[in-house]
Amino acid sequence: MEYNKANIVVHTGADEPVRLQDIAFLFKPGIRNLAVNVDPTGAIVQRAGWLSLRTDEFEGWQGTYKLEVTYPNDRKSTFLFEVTRTFNNPINEDGKLWFPVMPPMARPY
Repeated sequence: MEYNKANIVVHTGADEPVRLQDIAFLFKPGIRNLAVNVDPTGAIVQRAGWLSLRTDEFEGWQGTYKLEVTYPNDRKSTFLFEVTRTFNNPINEDGKLWFPVMPPMARPY
């Protein structure tokens, strides 16, 4: 697993977001499944992925609902992730904070 470095803005519900500079991160996208209905129709379901940050716990980290990841000096470099808690919650493991996330975007299939 290769970690990249970025500046990250963490929205926790506090008055001001938490700003983290030059943080190592890793994004693992979720899998896509075909959901077949009783009739012959179906749909593609995108599962949540995981965003890992190599940083210590900070105040309110478990209440995070949105993360902005920005690569320094790169065009189109800011990515927005929504933290989902449908099946998983944020965890702290081996000095890394893991967040279940989905990038909020529409994709044609």
